[in-house]
Amino acid sequence: MCDAISAIGMGLSVMGQVSEFQGRQAKVDAHNAAAAQNAVNASLAGQRKYEDEDRKLIYDARMVNREGYSAVKEARQAKGQARASTGSAGFDLSSVTVNNIVSTLASEESDARFTSLLKTKDLQSARDSRVRSYEAEAQGRINSMPMKQGPNPLALGLGIAKTGFGTFKDSPAGKSWLGVS
Repeated sequence: MCDAISAIGMGLSVMGQVSEFQGRQAKVDAHNAAAAQNAVNASLAGQRKYEDEDRKLIYDARMVNREGYSAVKEARQAKGQARASTGSAGFDLSSVTVNNIVSTLASEESDARFTSLLKTKDLQSARDSRVRSYEAEAQGRINSMPMKQGPNPLALGLGIAKTGFGTFKDSPAGKSWLGVS
């Protein structure tokens, strides 16, 4: 009767250990599933932000190019008008005054192109900076929920073995085998 009670107690203890192991493993599995989904969501959110930045860069670069094109066009029209006006007024087109006017307008055209180039580079740099920030944000979100290790099955096995050995050593057969009275 005592052996049967010991066996039942050992069985219940082993079942409790296995149940606890399964419960802990289920919690780790749920956490890891949530962490994996978090990583996917963070990556998708980052990707959407990158796409938004690319669209914004394209739009802003087009606006800068239009402004630059308009400034160049105006400078060229002004040069043409200056040459036509001075020529029709009877001035020598190679005069210093005409050349100064044309040179000034050519300089304005060059400045408009350079300004357009600088603005485009600034837009690209700003976009790159925001994208690096989005990457860091996504990585931080991923890192905030790392994967976890589950309970150790070897520890479960050792716990079961310890329970079994404890029950065996306390039983009459174990005491006899161990030479303990």
